[in-house]
Amino acid sequence: MNVKQDLQFKLLVATLGVWLILGSLVIGWVDSTFYMLAFGLLALTTTLTLIYSSRLLDVGIVIAGTLIFGVVQVLVYGFTPRIVFPAIVCLVALSGAAALGTLANRQFTRVSQQLEQQHRLVDELRVYDPDTNLLRYPYALQTLKNEIARSQRYNRPLCVLFLRVNEPPEWMQPQGELAKRAAYQQIAELVRGSLRTVDVAFFNATKFGAILPETDAVGSRLVAERLIERIANKMRLATYIGIAHFPSDGVTEEELVRGAEAALQLALTTGQPLVFYVQLRHAVRPAAPIQPLDLPPTSQPSPLNHTGIELHIAGLRDLANTLRIEQALRDYVGAENVRTLRFMDGTLVLELKHPPSDLTQKLAELIPLPIEQLAREGRTIHARVQEASVGTAAH
Repeated sequence: MNVKQDLQFKLLVATLGVWLILGSLVIGWVDSTFYMLAFGLLALTTTLTLIYSSRLLDVGIVIAGTLIFGVVQVLVYGFTPRIVFPAIVCLVALSGAAALGTLANRQFTRVSQQLEQQHRLVDELRVYDPDTNLLRYPYALQTLKNEIARSQRYNRPLCVLFLRVNEPPEWMQPQGELAKRAAYQQIAELVRGSLRTVDVAFFNATKFGAILPETDAVGSRLVAERLIERIANKMRLATYIGIAHFPSDGVTEEELVRGAEAALQLALTTGQPLVFYVQLRHAVRPAAPIQPLDLPPTSQPSPLNHTGIELHIAGLRDLANTLRIEQALRDYVGAENVRTLRFMDGTLVLELKHPPSDLTQKLAELIPLPIEQLAREGRTIHARVQEASVGTAAH
């Protein structure tokens, strides 16, 4: 309520109070016998119009009050001319009270609506970040909790995504704060534009995030790659994304958030644009003893066709080596022709589209680890490598 509205409301209330007193006094002066009746009718009319205000109701209240006043006069004096003037004065007093009560009711309703709107805006500013207009992190956690419950009930997949960009050095300077804020707003728009209606984007300090209901590993990879591409093309910034999936990476909001944050941290550390938490989990899991690869012997693999193959690389224990292998294959075959299918139990499975005919011979150069066994079955190449120990990267 501003100063002008506050003054108008106070004037209406004061005028209404003065009218009640004057109306009662005038009716009492005309006929003192009905002073208390007139005051009661005026008070009742004012109360009803303040609570329930409508033109038809106001007219009905005034007519009913005047009839009551007239009936009481008839009961006391009978049908005589002396009852006409007091009844007219009562009608005028009740009409004025109803009109003032209606105006006060409308003013109060208008002020209440404005206050409710202001409270709603405050709540929205509290729920949503004012700069990016994305959901704040605490409310995102509550949303994630609800989505997990729904996914458990209907046995549907779910994933959580965390995103950070490589911030230029000038953003760290005091004069770069405005540029950083504008860039975050632009990133928020790109994040919203890359998600579905059912997805929930949120913001936490310097991290962007998204809750993707009913999304499996393939779907989350598509979303992540779309975000990386759009941010790179639009803003020329390197993007790093970590993803955790329900229920394989966790069944509570805390577990999924920890998994996505750990994957994001690994992406930032290694410079890999996209990291799934499953890669991190299998990288730190103790490796089982290497068993001989049970494949039919082959002396010279035949040249690969260009319809696509699957490459299975077993014996991996260090995630850094996994990322190096993926990058080397992308550089050689083309990033658009390499897709990571899974990394489980030390085995990395890649899909290669349009592989060069000499890929088999190049694997020894592309894989930065000693290859113990190599075999091909149809459109699948199996390779087993040897790592010294868990967490030791090959150079």
